[in-house]
Amino acid sequence: MSHYGGNNSGSGSSRGGGHAGFHGGHQEHYDGYGPGGGNHFQPGRGRGPGRENNRRRNDGDSGLGRGPNKRHQGDPEERRRWETNGIQVVTNLFPLVPVSSGRVELNIYQFDIEIDFFRKKKRVEAAPQPESEKEVPDDAQPATQPQPERRPKRQINERSSPLSRRILLECQKQIAADWFFLTDGANIAYSVQNIPEKYDVTKFDDKEGAGIVVEVRDGSEEECTYAKYAATKKYVVYFKPVGESFRIVFHNGRIDSSCQESLPKFFNFMNQVLNNACMKAGMISTRKNPERYYFPRGISANVLGGNFQRQNESHPLLGLSQSVSIAVNGSMQIQSDFALGWFEPDVEEKPLLDPVTKKLAGENISDLHRPITDPTVQDRVRNALKPLLFHTRYERGRDWEACETRFLRRKLEGKENLEDFIAKQISKKREHRFNVQLNRRLSNPDKAEGADIIFIPSNFTFSFLGEEMTVEQYYRARYDVNLLYPHMPLICIHSKRQDYMPAEFLYHAFTQKKNANHDDQKRIALALCDQHSGLRRVNFIETLNTNVHEPTLREMLEKLQIRKDSRLTVAAGVLQEPDINTGSGKQPHPYNGSWSCDTVETGGVLHTLAVIDLTRRNESNFHDVKSLLEKCRQERIDCLRFQRDDIDRLTVSLPSNFPPGARVDLSLARVMAKKVRETAYQFFLYGGYNRPFKTTVRCSGKLKECVVVPFKGLPVFYFEEDRYTHQVRGHPRNTAEQLYAKLCFSTSSEAENLLDPFKQFDEVSDRFDQLYMFYHVETGDIIREIQGLDPFMLAVDGLSINPDDGMIDCPSIVIVRLKDKDAMQYSLLKYALYEAGLQTQCFVNPTKHNGFGVLTKNLAIKINAKLASPMNKSNSWIVSGPASQWLRNNDTLVIGYAFAGAQGKSGKMVVAASSCVDDEGLRMRHANIVLPKASYLTPVAVDRLISSLYEQYVNDREKRPKHLIVYRCNGQDTELEGIKENELKTFETIFRAKSSCRNDDNPELPPVRNPVVTFLVAQTLSSPKLAPVQKLDRGNNVPSGTCVTDPRAISQIITGSDGSNESSTLKRAERNYDFILVPQQGLKGTSKPVYYRVLKLGISGSQQAIKDVTYSLSFRYATATKVPRLPAVLLYSQRIAGVILACLPELKDPFEGRAMFDGGNDYDYFRRFPNQDPDRGIADHMVFTDIEGPTPFHPHLLA
Repeated sequence: MSHYGGNNSGSGSSRGGGHAGFHGGHQEHYDGYGPGGGNHFQPGRGRGPGRENNRRRNDGDSGLGRGPNKRHQGDPEERRRWETNGIQVVTNLFPLVPVSSGRVELNIYQFDIEIDFFRKKKRVEAAPQPESEKEVPDDAQPATQPQPERRPKRQINERSSPLSRRILLECQKQIAADWFFLTDGANIAYSVQNIPEKYDVTKFDDKEGAGIVVEVRDGSEEECTYAKYAATKKYVVYFKPVGESFRIVFHNGRIDSSCQESLPKFFNFMNQVLNNACMKAGMISTRKNPERYYFPRGISANVLGGNFQRQNESHPLLGLSQSVSIAVNGSMQIQSDFALGWFEPDVEEKPLLDPVTKKLAGENISDLHRPITDPTVQDRVRNALKPLLFHTRYERGRDWEACETRFLRRKLEGKENLEDFIAKQISKKREHRFNVQLNRRLSNPDKAEGADIIFIPSNFTFSFLGEEMTVEQYYRARYDVNLLYPHMPLICIHSKRQDYMPAEFLYHAFTQKKNANHDDQKRIALALCDQHSGLRRVNFIETLNTNVHEPTLREMLEKLQIRKDSRLTVAAGVLQEPDINTGSGKQPHPYNGSWSCDTVETGGVLHTLAVIDLTRRNESNFHDVKSLLEKCRQERIDCLRFQRDDIDRLTVSLPSNFPPGARVDLSLARVMAKKVRETAYQFFLYGGYNRPFKTTVRCSGKLKECVVVPFKGLPVFYFEEDRYTHQVRGHPRNTAEQLYAKLCFSTSSEAENLLDPFKQFDEVSDRFDQLYMFYHVETGDIIREIQGLDPFMLAVDGLSINPDDGMIDCPSIVIVRLKDKDAMQYSLLKYALYEAGLQTQCFVNPTKHNGFGVLTKNLAIKINAKLASPMNKSNSWIVSGPASQWLRNNDTLVIGYAFAGAQGKSGKMVVAASSCVDDEGLRMRHANIVLPKASYLTPVAVDRLISSLYEQYVNDREKRPKHLIVYRCNGQDTELEGIKENELKTFETIFRAKSSCRNDDNPELPPVRNPVVTFLVAQTLSSPKLAPVQKLDRGNNVPSGTCVTDPRAISQIITGSDGSNESSTLKRAERNYDFILVPQQGLKGTSKPVYYRVLKLGISGSQQAIKDVTYSLSFRYATATKVPRLPAVLLYSQRIAGVILACLPELKDPFEGRAMFDGGNDYDYFRRFPNQDPDRGIADHMVFTDIEGPTPFHPHLLA
C-alpha cells in the first residue's frame, strides 16, 4: 500500500474497493479523516502489466495490473445490458416485519435507570424525647449547620460499561417473571409493558422501597481465569417512568405515517433491542465503543480459523456492528456487518513487571532491586501506564489465616459474637488463596498530597491499626506476603481510598488494543475481507447472525410481535460510464471504472526540476530520477535530458550532521524548501545549465510563458511578444550611442533565417551548441555577437530573478525521495514546499532491486496533472459525455469540501475545499481554512471558501455560474438538519448575492437571473453493503456505477432534514432524491458504497443528471486510471485537510512567533501572511487566511 505514489501494490483494500492507502487510522486520529482523513485512501496501482495467458509478466511498468493485450477488456455488450436493464443486488439489510399482517400497534414506555451501591440500613433505637422538645412553637426555625460541599458522584450507568451491563442483565433475570424491559447498559430503558407499581419509584415516598437489589462480581465479563476469585458486590437498580408512552402502528408491514413524530424514540428503542440481544448472548463490548459487540475468544477462533493469529502481542476478535434503519417507504431493517477488533492478551499471560526482560509496562528498568530515581524513566513509566487497563492479583501466604484473625480482632474489638463472625469470614476466603481486583487504571488521588505513582516506596507510610508502616510491611502483616521487588513503584488504583498496589501485583487486563495498525494486523484484516467479499460477505453476516446472535434476538422480537426476515434484495441501476480520450489517438472506453492511458492527452512542460533526497543514496537516486524522466518523455511530457552531474547538483540532501533515525521537523523542511529554490535558480538561471528551457514567470501579477536562454552566466528571457533583450554599445557606424537590440540565433554564420527561441524553440534547443549569435539592432542592422559589442542585458518589467521573490516557475516540480511511509514526515515536507509555492511529487524509497521501475507510469501521470497551469493546460485524459455537457449547459460551479480535526471535542479543525477549473474537471482550484472544532461551518468560513473559489471560476470562465453543486464529505443523520440550517442556507445566500448582482470585481459580466444551489452530503461510514445476486464478469463485487434508489434501501432522515411538517411517508418517498452509489470496481474485498443525501435539488427534474454528474466526477481524479470511491473534488479536499492538520502543531504566526489559531473568534483565524505585492492578482488558495496572494503557477499546488 502506498501513501505517496510510492510502493503501490495490488488492487487495494476492501474499504476502497480497489484502493489502498497509508494514511490509516485517520478515523481514529482525526475523527476518521486525517492526513488524508480516515477514509482517505491513495489509489493503489498494480505492480506490472498483469497476467497474460494466466502467467504474470514482471517486466512491465504500466502499473495497470493487467497484461498489455488484456487490459480493461470486458464484454461491452454485457456492460450495455447492465446500463439498460440494471442488476439485482443483495444487501446486508435484514427486514423487520410484524408477525401478523394488517394493523399492529405497540405502546412503548420509557424509563430512567439509576444504579447505586447497596448500603445496609443501620438499626437506630429511638431515644426517649425530653419534655422540652415535645412542643415546638409554630414559628420556630430549625438550627442549620453548614454542610461541606460534596462532589457530584458519577453514575455507574452514566454510559454503557461492562459493569452496568452486567448489573442490568442480572436485574432482567431477577424480575423476568414480573416485567420485561430492554436496555443497552446505559441510563435509559424501554418496555412494551407498563412498569409494575412495586418497581416504580414515583409510587414511593422513599425510593428505597422500589429498589431492586442485585449481586454481581466486580470487574467485567471478559475471559479471565481469575474472575471467579473476584469479590461480589451488591447494587440497587431504580426505574423511573419518563413522560407518556408513545405509539407505533404497523400497517401492512410498514410504519404508519401518523407515527412520524415518534420515529426518533422508536429508532432508539429498536437499537436498544439489538444491543440488549448482544448483551444477553454473551458478546463482549468495550467502553471505547459500546455499540460494537465481539464474539468471545473461542467462537472468534473457530470462525476466523487461520486468520485468528496473535500479531504484535494481540489477537483478533470477530464482532458485529448493527443498527436499525427506517426506510423512506416506512419499512424497517437491521443493517448488519462484521467487524474485526484487536485485543490484548489475558491476565495470566502478561505481568506488568517482567523480571526476565527487566521491563515495567514495556519500559526498560536497569535494576529491579533499586528505586527508580531518574526523572526521564519515571515519565516514561507514567506515560506507559496511563492508557493501560490491568488486574491486581496476589496469592496470600501460608499463615494468612492467623494474620487475618489478628487483624479482625483488633479492628472489631467489642463486636458481639466476634469469634463467630471471624470464623465465617475465614471460611468464605478459604475457598481460594487469591486476592483479585479486576479492571483497574492508574488514578490520581483526591488528596492534594497524594501521587498517582510512588517511585520510592520506603518514603510512603500510613497508619494501620495504630502503627505506621510501609506497603511492604502491610502485606506481610495482613496477608503474610513477602514482596519480591519492594523497591519497584507503587501504583494508585483507587483515587478516594488512595489504594496503592505494588507493581508486581499488576497484570495486563483483557481489553481492546489501541492503535492496532501494525502491518501484520492490516494484512489479516485485508485477508479476512477478501475471503468474505461480495456475496460471500453477505452470506457470512447472515450465518453469524443465525448461529450465534439470532436465537436471543428472536426471543426479544417475539415479545414485540416482530420477526426478522432474510436479507433484502433490490433492483439497482448501472450508470453510463463517461467517454475517456487520451493522447494515443484511441478512445479507450472505460470498462468497470478502469481504463488504459498509454500516453497522456496533453503533456505538460517539465524543463526545470529539483530533488530532495532523504535517503542519502546518491547512486540509486540518479537512476530513479533518470528512469522517471524517461517514462515522462514516453508519456509525451516535454522533458529535458539531464546528466548524472546535473541531477547531483539539483539534489538537496539532509545536513551532514543530521542524526541517523531522526525525523525532519517543519523548520528544517522550510529550510530545505528555500534551499531547493535557490539550488534550482543557481543551476538554471545563473550559469549552471547551458541549454535553453521553457518556464513560466509572473510579471506585474500576470503569468506569462517564456523561454530562458543562458548567456554569459545570466538568463535571457524570450516571450511571445517581441522585445529587446540588450542594450549594446560599439556599433560600427555609431560607437558611442547605446542601441536596443535583441539577441537572436542562426544556423548560418551569415545571419540567414534568424531564429527566435520562443517561436522556434525545438530548432534552437536541438542545435544550440552549433548556432551562431547575432544582435538584431533597432536600426535594423544584424551584427555578429563576437564583433566587439558591449552588451548590457535589459531587465524584464515587473520581473525579479531573486529566488526569495519566487516570480519564476523554477523548479516546476520537486521530486521528493522519502525514506519510508511516515505520514507526518510526508505532510511536513509537502506543506513546507507548498508554503514556498513549489509543486511536489513524492515517492517512497524502493525496498527491492529495480522496484522503482514499476511505479514510473503512475508517477508520470501524477506529475503531468500537477504541471497543469493557466498557460499550459496539461491533462492525462479528457472526460466527456452527457454529464459533462449538462454541466456546461447549466454553467455549473462544482465545489467539494472536507474536514479534518484532532481527537476530542475541543481543538482545531481544517476545512479544505476544491472546485473544478476546466470543463473536463481535471484541473482543480483549492481553498482551506482553520477553525475552532465544531459540527458546522460558520458563516464567515463559508464566505471565505466560496468567495475564493467563485472568483477563480469567474476569472477562468469569464462568466458567472448559474448553478452551484456542493458536495460535503460526511455528516451523520442527526447532523443533517443543522447542516441544512447552518451551511446550505449560507451557501445559497452568498452564491445568489454574487451571481445576481454586479457589485463585485467583475461589473462587466451580466448578472444571473435565478441562480440555484444543489447540495449533497456524502456519507462514507453508514452505507449498506451491495453484492450481485450472481457473479458478474470477474470478482465478487457489483460493477462500477451501481446505483440504488429503491425506497426500501434508502433510510429516512429521522431528524426530518426536509424541514417540513409533512407526515405522509408516501409523499416523503416521492420527494426523496437520496441514492447509494458504487463508483469503483473492487477486484478484492467488498466495494464500499457512498450514501448521498440530497438536501437540496436546485434544478427541477435533475435527479438522474445529479447521479450521472456525481459518477462522472469520480473519473476526474487526475492521478489514477481507476475510479476512486469519491468525486475528485472531495478526494482532493480530504488530502489537503489531512496534510494541513498534521502540520498545525508546528505552525507559528509569522508576525508574533507564537502558535497560530488561538484566537477567540472567527476573524482571529484568518491571519495574513506577509505579501510583497498585494496587487499581484487573485488568490488561488488560502493558507488559513484570506490572503490576496499571487496566482500560483500550478492549480494543483497542494493536492
